Amino acid sequence: LGIDRCRLTLAFIGRLTPIKRIDRITELARLCKKNSLDVQFIVAGEGTEFQSVQKLIESEKLPIQLLGWRSDIERVLSAADALLLTSDNEGTPIASIQASLLGVPTISTNVGSLSDIVINGKTGILTSTSVEDLYQEILKVYDDPKVLEELGAAARTFAQQKFSVKRFLEEYENLYLSLLH
Repeated sequence: LGIDRCRLTLAFIGRLTPIKRIDRITELARLCKKNSLDVQFIVAGEGTEFQSVQKLIESEKLPIQLLGWRSDIERVLSAADALLLTSDNEGTPIASIQASLLGVPTISTNVGSLSDIVINGKTGILTSTSVEDLYQEILKVYDDPKVLEELGAAARTFAQQKFSVKRFLEEYENLYLSLLH
């Protein structure tokens, strides 16, 4: 993917549409660049905002790499130190579950059902929709990279317990058995 492994890498995976608020990522990239933070953002996805974001990245030389639509999300996540979600609304973000299963913590706005997937401060970081709050959380993990390792390990354990195929099969079996009785 051409990722510099020496830099803090934050990945966004999703549709580039207004509700996903890719503008927050560009603003975070501006803040990181302005404050000389060695942070890179990778964005996997396409959508209505793709071309405008691409032009903005090029004109401002922001540390964002647009990957376009990808079928190898595991590869993208394995290159990331954290998944970054900046949406105004989420249902059940599969990207966060995938990241957690790979031991990659999520830093996200606390919207929708994210709190069912991310335990704030234990398996990831949930914050308000404010760019400043998101930036402050990025600063914390930038200053102490061990935090991401600890969150990632806890995220993997939690996700394996809550979202594993084995657990889903057991729940389906229990449902069918309860219906038979």
